This record gives sequence, C-alpha cells and structure tokens, in this order.
Amino acid sequence: MRYIVDRIEEDKVVLEGRVNKRQKVVDLNLLPRGIKEGDILSYKKQTYTILTEETLNRTEFMKNRFNNLKK
Repeated sequence: MRYIVDRIEEDKVVLEGRVNKRQKVVDLNLLPRGIKEGDILSYKKQTYTILTEETLNRTEFMKNRFNNLKK
C-alpha cells in the first residue's frame, strides 16, 4: 500500500492512500525520521518506507502542473 503524507500535526501524521484516497492517522514515531509533507510512503510488513524517487517525480509533476495553470 502507498500513502502520501498529507500533513504532520505534533506527534500525529495524516496519510492519504494513493489509490483509495482514504485518510488515516499514524503516530509520528512509527514513520521514518525526516518525513515531510508530500512524501510518498510504502507500507509493507508493518513498516513504512519513504519512496524517494517517486516523491521527487511527484513533486516535479506537481510543480509543472502548477506552472501550466499560471500560464
């Protein structure tokens, strides 16, 4: 399962499912150190992992999409 970090609120993190768009709240201490809003996470075998390359690709896509809207 893959999630996007929607927001970080004190010791809780709101994740949004990539496919089903459902949100879930997870304790910050269960996630990798250094996560930030917009990161894409993989959840396998009860472990969350940051998907760095996928996060960078999505960030670039969103920047381009925003720039195209401004034109």
